[in-house]
Amino acid sequence: MQKPSLKNKTRRVQKKLFLGEFAVYGFEISGKVALESEFDDFFDNFIDFIESRNLCFGGGYTTNYFDGFITHIERYGSASEEDRQEIENWLSSRGNLTDIKANGLIDANYGV
Repeated sequence: MQKPSLKNKTRRVQKKLFLGEFAVYGFEISGKVALESEFDDFFDNFIDFIESRNLCFGGGYTTNYFDGFITHIERYGSASEEDRQEIENWLSSRGNLTDIKANGLIDANYGV
């Protein structure tokens, strides 16, 4: 979806379209758990950590691989660069993960 221009958009319309000050940002993450038997415990702990930062994870996983998108739990809230770094550090501190990627912040609605 192409991001609409702010030109000629009232503040009310900007809010409805998540534009300008109402833009919501998040980031993509992915990784792989070395042992399939450890995946359920890892994923439970991962979701607990995400929720402790008032963030939410949308995505999926297979037996040992996960990928998804993280953003703030509030409607007009955004994940921050600090959130991204903390999650990347948390994932990196786990000895049983490989191929960890935490991409930069992007507009959650328009992908730019």
